[in-house]
Amino acid sequence: MEHPVSLLIFAPDLVSGLALEVTLEQLDAHIVQANAAQGSWVDIVCGDPCLALVVMRNQAEALDLASRIRTHSSTIPILFVVEAGCASFPAEEAYGLGNVDHIVQPVSANVLNAKVSMLLHMVKSSEAAHRLERERQHAAETGRDRPSPEFLATLAHELRNPLAPIRSGLGVIQLSKGNPEVVEKIREMMERQVSHLVRLIDDLQDVARVTGKRLDLKKASVSLNDIIQDAVGASTPAIEAAGHVFTVNLPSAPLTLNADRAKIALALQHVLINAARYTPAGGSIRLAACHDHGHAVISVTDNGVGISEEKLPSLYEMFNQASRTGMRAQGGLGIGLPLIHRLIQLHEGSVTASSAGTGMGTTFTIRLPLAEQANAGSSAQPAPSPSAIRPVSRRFKLLVVDDNLDAADSLSDLLELDGHTIRAAYSGSEALRIAQEFQPEVAILDLDMPGMNGYETARSLRAQPGFEGLVLVALTGWGTEKSRDQAKKAGFDHHLTKPVELASVDLLLSELGRLTESTAQS
Repeated sequence: MEHPVSLLIFAPDLVSGLALEVTLEQLDAHIVQANAAQGSWVDIVCGDPCLALVVMRNQAEALDLASRIRTHSSTIPILFVVEAGCASFPAEEAYGLGNVDHIVQPVSANVLNAKVSMLLHMVKSSEAAHRLERERQHAAETGRDRPSPEFLATLAHELRNPLAPIRSGLGVIQLSKGNPEVVEKIREMMERQVSHLVRLIDDLQDVARVTGKRLDLKKASVSLNDIIQDAVGASTPAIEAAGHVFTVNLPSAPLTLNADRAKIALALQHVLINAARYTPAGGSIRLAACHDHGHAVISVTDNGVGISEEKLPSLYEMFNQASRTGMRAQGGLGIGLPLIHRLIQLHEGSVTASSAGTGMGTTFTIRLPLAEQANAGSSAQPAPSPSAIRPVSRRFKLLVVDDNLDAADSLSDLLELDGHTIRAAYSGSEALRIAQEFQPEVAILDLDMPGMNGYETARSLRAQPGFEGLVLVALTGWGTEKSRDQAKKAGFDHHLTKPVELASVDLLLSELGRLTESTAQS
């Protein structure tokens, strides 16, 4: 059973304190008349979820009391009730204490009740989140933070969904006897379905990284508008497919974050796609961003199915399949919201959800700290975009090594069509033999081959005379930092994650070509 939040009233005299108590007595709170001169309130501040209401008659005394409260708790909200006789509200000093609000008398009872009720709700939500995190940590320690059979069944279902049209498409190509129009139509369909499969696998890998604290954040100075543009561009097809009305309101002044652009864009993309997924066709989705006390605040509001109050506290549980009404009907693995939560947490931000209930829509709000002005644009520099990389005409002799014959041959065919000279090998020992004869400039090695794996093959190649300048590229389905570190120690120069896109290989080879040209010119 949940206990009500304690509402501490600090008033300069008993009459004004009791007047406030009578005004607020209908709220779901345990009201305590606290004496600033006595220390009994300290135990409540240190132990229970609470809200401090400080009547400001004298500025110095009220600020001193608030500072004392803050020494015992850095998180509880403090609401200053500024009496009419007080000269003014010292906003800079008061808000500098953090988590502070104020209201000026005279004020109607309804307005005061609404303000205090909102703050009490924030305290309850925060306490529920902390309780959930404690339970999650306990579950992880006892081995319960694992995918349930229901989740695994859902995963199998979600993987079969794109595989079914791919298999059907292969049959259509066979029956069409190579009809170019049919083949092109099927190719576009397969590209969409493979992209969907890749997103599912990427999500699972990101969850594995953030839950294992192995996620590598590439923070840089980045514009909030650029992040929003990335997320909107990635989620627009889902929004348009459902016929939603989508509006975006951005701040007029630029806001700069010190963040991993791709990761924050991914989190926001998940929020937008969720809004599209859980809003009936022809609905409304609104994205808004603003600056608030040193933070960038991004909100996404929809008029969709909403979230019931009892499900809000468990919204970010890993592998939770029942966070929203109708979730199973809409598909999904139940990892999107936990992933959003962890990614934002890793950036010292927060994400909250609010809903008036089932059928009443949902608002997700993301808060992220802005980059310090002194550091903005100095040490952290954004990485160049792929479009900024100049393509080069240099073509290479490439050795592709993979025990999966289809994977090796298809990548070899793509690279050969791109103008490179290719040889394929299907084992580590075969790669060593072909390398002696072929003398490749670049070798792309699968790490997980049976027998002589990619690591052993790389070490053997490095040990042979004449291959000191050979560029080794690791290819693996394990897109983890551990995999990258192991590859680097084995002598690899670069690392690619399956399924590799031709654009990624082209980008890498373009960089190598430019380096080769620069070396030759010097």
